[in-house]
Amino acid sequence: MNDPHVEALIYTFVHSDTVDYEKAKPLEYDGLRFKARIEDGSARFEMKEHFATVEEARAVVDPATLAWEISVGLKLGPGELSLKFDRPEIIDRDPVPGVVELSTAVSLSIRATAIIHLARGAYPSFPLDLAVDPDVESMYRRYQDFRDNREPLASMAYF
Repeated sequence: MNDPHVEALIYTFVHSDTVDYEKAKPLEYDGLRFKARIEDGSARFEMKEHFATVEEARAVVDPATLAWEISVGLKLGPGELSLKFDRPEIIDRDPVPGVVELSTAVSLSIRATAIIHLARGAYPSFPLDLAVDPDVESMYRRYQDFRDNREPLASMAYF
Protein backbone atom coordinates (compact mmCIF):
# COMPACT_ATOMS: atom_id res chain seq x y z
CA MET A 1 0.00 0.00 0.00
CA ASN A 2 1.25 3.43 -0.89
CA ASP A 3 -0.79 5.44 1.61
CA PRO A 4 -2.61 3.17 4.10
CA HIS A 5 -5.41 4.67 6.14
CA VAL A 6 -7.21 2.93 8.98
CA GLU A 7 -10.81 3.73 8.19
CA ALA A 8 -12.34 1.76 11.07
CA LEU A 9 -11.62 -0.77 13.79
CA ILE A 10 -14.05 -3.63 14.35
CA TYR A 11 -14.46 -5.16 17.80
CA THR A 12 -16.51 -8.12 18.95
CA PHE A 13 -18.96 -7.32 21.72
CA VAL A 14 -18.28 -9.88 24.49
CA HIS A 15 -20.63 -10.26 27.43
CA SER A 16 -21.26 -12.72 30.22
CA ASP A 17 -23.19 -15.93 29.57
CA THR A 18 -26.03 -14.70 31.74
CA VAL A 19 -26.98 -11.74 29.55
CA ASP A 20 -27.58 -11.03 25.89
CA TYR A 21 -28.14 -7.95 23.79
CA GLU A 22 -29.95 -9.60 20.88
CA LYS A 23 -32.94 -7.25 21.22
CA ALA A 24 -30.86 -4.14 21.96
CA LYS A 25 -31.23 -1.20 19.64
CA PRO A 26 -28.02 0.04 18.02
CA LEU A 27 -25.96 2.43 20.13
CA GLU A 28 -24.14 5.31 18.48
CA TYR A 29 -21.45 7.48 19.99
CA ASP A 30 -19.80 10.48 18.36
CA GLY A 31 -16.50 11.30 20.05
CA LEU A 32 -13.71 13.72 19.21
CA ARG A 33 -11.51 11.26 17.31
CA PHE A 34 -13.91 8.49 16.30
CA LYS A 35 -17.56 7.58 15.81
CA ALA A 36 -18.81 4.30 17.21
CA ARG A 37 -21.79 2.12 16.33
CA ILE A 38 -22.59 -0.96 18.38
CA GLU A 39 -25.10 -3.43 16.99
CA ASP A 40 -25.57 -7.16 16.41
CA GLY A 41 -22.68 -8.20 18.63
CA SER A 42 -20.04 -5.98 17.09
CA ALA A 43 -18.70 -2.48 17.51
CA ARG A 44 -17.41 -0.39 14.61
CA PHE A 45 -15.16 2.55 15.48
CA GLU A 46 -14.86 4.85 12.47
CA MET A 47 -11.81 7.08 12.65
CA LYS A 48 -12.27 10.84 12.18
CA GLU A 49 -8.60 11.53 11.48
CA HIS A 50 -5.79 9.81 9.62
CA PHE A 51 -4.04 6.83 11.19
CA ALA A 52 -1.54 4.96 9.03
CA THR A 53 -1.28 1.91 11.29
CA VAL A 54 -3.65 -0.21 13.31
CA GLU A 55 -1.51 0.39 16.40
CA GLU A 56 -1.96 4.17 16.11
CA ALA A 57 -5.73 3.82 15.76
CA ARG A 58 -5.98 1.33 18.63
CA ALA A 59 -4.02 3.71 20.86
CA VAL A 60 -7.00 6.06 20.50
CA VAL A 61 -9.86 3.52 20.68
CA ASP A 62 -8.60 1.04 23.29
CA PRO A 63 -8.60 3.52 26.23
CA ALA A 64 -12.23 4.38 25.42
CA THR A 65 -13.25 0.71 25.30
CA LEU A 66 -11.47 0.10 28.62
CA ALA A 67 -13.26 3.04 30.23
CA TRP A 68 -16.56 1.69 28.93
CA GLU A 69 -15.81 -1.81 30.23
CA ILE A 70 -14.91 -0.48 33.69
CA SER A 71 -17.88 1.88 33.86
CA VAL A 72 -20.34 -0.88 32.96
CA GLY A 73 -18.57 -3.34 35.27
CA LEU A 74 -18.98 -0.97 38.21
CA LYS A 75 -22.66 -0.33 37.43
CA LEU A 76 -23.81 -3.80 36.34
CA GLY A 77 -21.05 -6.11 37.56
CA PRO A 78 -17.72 -7.31 36.18
CA GLY A 79 -17.99 -9.39 33.04
CA GLU A 80 -21.16 -7.64 31.88
CA LEU A 81 -19.34 -6.59 28.73
CA SER A 82 -16.00 -6.12 27.08
CA LEU A 83 -14.83 -5.46 23.57
CA LYS A 84 -12.31 -7.72 21.85
CA PHE A 85 -10.42 -6.41 18.83
CA ASP A 86 -11.45 -8.31 15.71
CA ARG A 87 -10.06 -6.62 12.61
CA PRO A 88 -9.24 -3.29 10.97
CA GLU A 89 -10.74 -1.77 7.84
CA ILE A 90 -7.81 -0.28 5.92
CA ILE A 91 -7.92 1.55 2.62
CA ASP A 92 -5.13 2.79 0.35
CA ARG A 93 -5.54 6.51 -0.23
CA ASP A 94 -3.10 6.39 -3.17
CA PRO A 95 -3.54 3.02 -4.90
CA VAL A 96 -1.51 1.90 -7.90
CA PRO A 97 -3.83 1.88 -10.94
CA GLY A 98 -4.68 -1.64 -12.07
CA VAL A 99 -3.46 -3.31 -8.85
CA VAL A 100 -6.02 -4.77 -6.45
CA GLU A 101 -4.95 -5.70 -2.93
CA LEU A 102 -7.04 -8.16 -0.95
CA SER A 103 -7.00 -9.01 2.73
CA THR A 104 -8.98 -11.41 4.82
CA ALA A 105 -9.71 -12.04 8.46
CA VAL A 106 -11.01 -15.10 10.24
CA SER A 107 -13.15 -14.91 13.35
CA LEU A 108 -14.32 -17.68 15.64
CA SER A 109 -17.12 -17.29 18.14
CA ILE A 110 -18.08 -19.80 20.79
CA ARG A 111 -21.22 -19.56 22.92
CA ALA A 112 -22.19 -21.45 26.02
CA THR A 113 -25.61 -22.01 27.55
CA ALA A 114 -26.40 -20.32 30.86
CA ILE A 115 -28.96 -21.22 33.49
CA ILE A 116 -29.93 -17.64 34.34
CA HIS A 117 -30.32 -15.37 31.36
CA LEU A 118 -31.05 -11.66 31.20
CA ALA A 119 -32.06 -10.05 27.89
CA ARG A 120 -31.21 -6.38 27.80
CA GLY A 121 -33.13 -4.02 25.54
CA ALA A 122 -30.30 -1.49 25.22
CA TYR A 123 -26.54 -1.37 25.19
CA PRO A 124 -24.96 0.44 28.15
CA SER A 125 -24.16 4.06 27.37
CA PHE A 126 -20.61 5.27 26.81
CA PRO A 127 -19.01 6.75 29.94
CA LEU A 128 -18.60 10.48 29.59
CA ASP A 129 -17.36 11.04 33.14
CA LEU A 130 -14.76 8.32 33.73
CA ALA A 131 -11.04 8.85 33.24
CA VAL A 132 -9.03 5.63 33.32
CA ASP A 133 -5.39 5.59 34.31
CA PRO A 134 -3.22 2.63 35.42
CA ASP A 135 -4.37 3.03 39.06
CA VAL A 136 -8.06 2.95 38.14
CA GLU A 137 -7.50 -0.05 35.90
CA SER A 138 -5.58 -1.85 38.66
CA MET A 139 -8.30 -1.15 41.25
CA TYR A 140 -10.97 -2.42 38.87
CA ARG A 141 -9.01 -5.63 38.13
CA ARG A 142 -8.69 -6.27 41.88
CA TYR A 143 -12.44 -5.68 42.26
CA GLN A 144 -13.03 -8.21 39.47
CA ASP A 145 -10.78 -10.72 41.21
CA PHE A 146 -12.73 -10.21 44.44
CA ARG A 147 -16.05 -10.75 42.65
CA ASP A 148 -14.64 -13.93 41.04
CA ASN A 149 -13.44 -15.23 44.46
CA ARG A 150 -9.79 -14.93 43.44
CA GLU A 151 -8.95 -12.26 46.03
CA PRO A 152 -10.14 -11.74 49.62
CA LEU A 153 -12.14 -8.63 50.50
CA ALA A 154 -9.52 -7.41 52.98
CA SER A 155 -6.62 -7.36 50.51
CA MET A 156 -8.78 -5.79 47.79
CA ALA A 157 -9.98 -3.06 50.16
CA TYR A 158 -6.49 -2.46 51.58
CA PHE A 159 -5.09 -2.01 48.08
